[in-house]
Amino acid sequence: MFMLMGSTRNPQGCSTRHPKSIRTCRSCGGFTYIGVLIAVVFIGVALAATGTVWQQTRQREKERELLFIGNQFRQALEGYYENPPPGKAKKFPQKIEDLLQDDRYPGVKRYLRVIYRDPMTGSPEWGLLKGADQGIVGLYSLSDGEPIKTANFDPEDVGLVGKHRYYEWRFIAKAGVIAEAGVAASNTIGSDVVVQVSGQSDAVPQAEVQQNLPTTESLPHTQAEPPAGTPPRAVCQAEFVSARARCPASAGNCVFIALAQYTRCLK
Repeated sequence: MFMLMGSTRNPQGCSTRHPKSIRTCRSCGGFTYIGVLIAVVFIGVALAATGTVWQQTRQREKERELLFIGNQFRQALEGYYENPPPGKAKKFPQKIEDLLQDDRYPGVKRYLRVIYRDPMTGSPEWGLLKGADQGIVGLYSLSDGEPIKTANFDPEDVGLVGKHRYYEWRFIAKAGVIAEAGVAASNTIGSDVVVQVSGQSDAVPQAEVQQNLPTTESLPHTQAEPPAGTPPRAVCQAEFVSARARCPASAGNCVFIALAQYTRCLK
């Protein structure tokens, strides 16, 4: 008959374990418990890291969506302004719904098919940028979240570089359209925007209306030309950054001129 290792039989024929074997088994159980705890910790850290990556990925997707939607609104505002009925003066819409149906025409004429929701807030409400005649020249998100993207924007969104809140991402009609309308506004330059702001939270800085456009001679001179072989877009961006840096802190006109020159440089 086989005998179990670490055990003996008593006179009644029952096997018993040695105390040393019992202590050894208890030690094994303790090591197993510690191993399980370590595994749980590692799993928790991995899940937390995965959650952070997923959250950042989702935020980047929302930022791309906000840029797309903002430019859709910008193009719609420009389309509304550039297409008045025959004999009528050009103007910007008085309300955002005018982009869905231009009531200046008897038939159906639209520049947007839907009022997009703000991907950052999930709401259809936007902050509106208005000119002297209360026409809407641009809009922005009401979110005070901090963006991940702060550089490498497309040319039309160059003014978003370095902004630290989503409500600073201003989507405004292009400088040429704004200048023709007689409203001075730096294209998405945040606090330097000089148009009237409505529909905003207290956290968003107020802006003022300004109608007189300065001459280009008032812009400070930019730095020396970059080395030969530099891509044209990089040259334009370098000149814009240099010109903007030379502007006084409160000189919205100076920033507007820098943006206008940047727009011409890209053409």
